[in-house]
Order: sequence, then structure tokens, then C-alpha cells
Amino acid sequence: VAAGDGTSFALSTRGEVYSWGNGRYGALGDGDEKSRGPPRLVLGGETRVKRLACGRWHCVALSEENALYAWGRNDAGQLGVGSFSRCATRPTSIELAPEARRQPSVRDVAAGEAHTVAVADVWKGKDRSEVHALAWGESADSRLGGVDERARHTPQIV
Repeated sequence: VAAGDGTSFALSTRGEVYSWGNGRYGALGDGDEKSRGPPRLVLGGETRVKRLACGRWHCVALSEENALYAWGRNDAGQLGVGSFSRCATRPTSIELAPEARRQPSVRDVAAGEAHTVAVADVWKGKDRSEVHALAWGESADSRLGGVDERARHTPQIV
């Protein structure tokens, strides 16, 4: 289970994500901004989720394939989808390294109020990788590793 500010999520044994609660900013991930009482399927089928992390109005799911999906509020870039926008009402794939031939393999993910952090194996070439923390979203109080105080809409190596 995971929870945000007025949102609740449950992960089934089949890797399906269900949501209920306050739908503001698309935080439930079910396609609109309506609040709902009964749980609704958000992510499932071919995408099996093994971990959920929620911030105040956004949520991030880590799949069994070690990929990330995010939905909800995005004004500070906390979804990591390459732009600042009001919100995403459905799960959106996060590319941790858009320019890379091989995407990093995510080990874990966590979400703060308006930022997200992941630990991933970042490929460095011919069968070699390094473990890095990556962060994106609101950068106040050095939340993104202290590089600078600008919000980031794409994952940055800490």
C-alpha cells in the first residue's frame, strides 16, 4: 500500500495497482481528476508493478522489468517526464536516460512532497554499469543533491 495527500493505493499479488480517494491533479492515475470511493485499476495487465511510492499529489510505480511509471501533479517536474505541466492523469513511462541506448535498470524509488528519487544501475558501456541515485522535481533544500536550486523535469544523477 501507499498513500499521498488524500489518495490511497494498493498493489495486488498480480502486480496490479488500484487507487481511490481524491483525484485532484490526476493523482489517482485513472484518467481524470475526479475523486472516487471504490478502488479502480490504474496499472496492470502486461505491466506488473512491484513497488509504489507516493508524494503529496503524485505517484511512481516500479515495474518487475525495473522501469518507472508516474502520474499526478507535475508542476515542479516531479513526474520526470521531460516537461513541466499541470499533471498527467494516466501512468506515463519515465525515461531515466533518454539519450542512452540502454535505459538504466531501477532498483528502488521514493517520492517526497514534490520530488522523486530512484537508485538505478546506469550502463557505462560494454557490460559495465554503475549504481547511481537519480533525482528530479522540486529542488528546494537541496532535495536533488544540491547541484543547484532549479526544479528539474528529467532525472539527474546526484
